[in-house]
Amino acid sequence: MFGHHQDIGGPTPGGLPTGAKTVFGEGIRIPPVKIIRGGVVNQDVLDVILNNVRMPEMNHADLMAAIAGCQAGKRRVIELCGRFGKDTYFAACQALFDRAHHPMAELIKRSIPEKPQSFEDWVDDDGLGHGPYKLKLTVWREGERAFFDREGTDPQAAGPINFYLNEAMLKMQFGVYLIMVYDPEILFNDGFYLLLHVFMPKGSLVQPVFPASLGAERTR
Repeated sequence: MFGHHQDIGGPTPGGLPTGAKTVFGEGIRIPPVKIIRGGVVNQDVLDVILNNVRMPEMNHADLMAAIAGCQAGKRRVIELCGRFGKDTYFAACQALFDRAHHPMAELIKRSIPEKPQSFEDWVDDDGLGHGPYKLKLTVWREGERAFFDREGTDPQAAGPINFYLNEAMLKMQFGVYLIMVYDPEILFNDGFYLLLHVFMPKGSLVQPVFPASLGAERTR
């Protein structure tokens, strides 16, 4: 799971320093690390995080709530496997994926044209006096597959307006939009991801090269 936290340290509350030119001018950078290992809290890691934020009590509560949610999910999965068997559990998961995949395929065929459609928008300024910056998206479909191409988006900015997009997260965003606008009854899960194809030019606003400043999006 992932979430938004109130503060990540750094020069400004909320981790939004408009003058940052690299990620090093933002908040604390935490690599993938286990806060709990074998059921035991790694207090050293937790102390490093909480000593670098303005609201340690709130951040601690957020982290523990996320961990508790994962632990509750783990218990429920074990209970289901114990009750119905592992094979039945995996078959049920696949059925849930199929319930998202097949309706999304039909939605794509109904709602997205085969002829590419493009849209452009602009960011006025990067906080350092540079701009405007263009964002471009081209959408089309081939059969039941949808394509989302960011080619034509401007190169990464010097200021903290870059928006590094993970491919899976972008698929989630597009999928949620399609479901909410066209058919809210479609089950939302990873089952439709195979139908969505995204392209983002490296070195652009949506795929900046390290150590470009990323603004708030780095905190998620």
